Amino acid sequence: MSRLHFENSEKSIENANPLHNFSQIINDRLLAKASLLSVLLLATFSVAISQNLVTNPGAELTPAGTGWTIVSAGANVCATGSAAFTYSNWTMTPDGSANYPAAHGGTKTFYAGCNTVVPAGPFELNQTIDVSANAAQIDGGFVSFSFSGYVQTPIAAQADAGRFIVDYLNSGGTVLGTSYTSSYQSGTGGSGASWIPYTNTRTAVTGTRKVRIRLQTTIATGPAINAYFDDISLTKLVALPISLVSFSGKQSGENINLNWSVSDVIGFSTFEIEKSTDTSLFVPAGIVDYVKGNVNYYFTNSYSPAQGPVFYRLKMTDMDGNHTYSPTLVFNSDPSLVFAISPNPASKNLAVTGLRNNGIILIRNVNGNIVLHSNVNASSVSLDISLLAKGIYLVTYSCSNFLATQKLIVQ
Repeated sequence: MSRLHFENSEKSIENANPLHNFSQIINDRLLAKASLLSVLLLATFSVAISQNLVTNPGAELTPAGTGWTIVSAGANVCATGSAAFTYSNWTMTPDGSANYPAAHGGTKTFYAGCNTVVPAGPFELNQTIDVSANAAQIDGGFVSFSFSGYVQTPIAAQADAGRFIVDYLNSGGTVLGTSYTSSYQSGTGGSGASWIPYTNTRTAVTGTRKVRIRLQTTIATGPAINAYFDDISLTKLVALPISLVSFSGKQSGENINLNWSVSDVIGFSTFEIEKSTDTSLFVPAGIVDYVKGNVNYYFTNSYSPAQGPVFYRLKMTDMDGNHTYSPTLVFNSDPSLVFAISPNPASKNLAVTGLRNNGIILIRNVNGNIVLHSNVNASSVSLDISLLAKGIYLVTYSCSNFLATQKLIVQ
């Protein structure tokens, strides 16, 4: 069984994805072939991602400070008439000025208030999140947590600073392992007048029952403590106790026959087959229960060729209710679209046939990056692939109502 293991990282680009795995990239690209479909599964395990576990992540809830514990804050009332005067319980409504920058999201930010005695701190706001419901999975090494948050220290001439600390605690509140601690960010440290994202993803230490997120500031130039926080997130990443080895299907008359195989199964529950006509809304088509020791499964669903393309995916759920999705298969009843590539393997030129006018051909590498793009207006086309490195690629053809993918080996 594969487990999740992530290394510590401090800063990252905004909107970074903690799980850059190829199966997710191609999931919504509708891997297909008109008569026989199969998916190349490069991921060795399935991962379920929770919603944000943080209460009041953007300081927007009332009363101010909901969900958070104030350990310490500025001791003085902020100046009347300034945006800082809106301060209450580590929360303020900024006015978008240089001193009080607009929120990263929403209308409010986390802010420690004002303090006339300098230097001083750290001042701290924290939130402890109970994760004991996942104790068995955590202790088995199958759970990681992904943290992210934003800090801004906009005053270039000031050394007021802010940082994050993320602690993993046992049931008694003792810190386990090494906490994630970002460096102190300050204007004099060169942060600039922008929101800086911090992220950290790591496997939970055995015995973890709580995760504590700490926002800390220090003040060097008073009275306002010019370090601001916003959009705090903690998501749970669970490696489901199953590996999807293959997922394929075949259209036979007015039926779609789906087949899949699995491995490394521990404590798994059900496969729910979901169906869609446009990929924007999937509805349940049926449920197949996991049977201990059985690695091969199948499902048959009726299909009317008049309805046009139809899409299928698996919703895989373990006994704790965690779930993830397989890549998507698409079936199309139009026999004139027989998308094919040759030769395969190829090294210099690739012939693509079975096309219609006004289509697009994309070739992606195993990282999901597009390495070749071609607009086509004929039933066939020849592509120069001589510059592609040796390896496995996916060739995708799409037109108005059809999308199909073939695996290509370049040698």
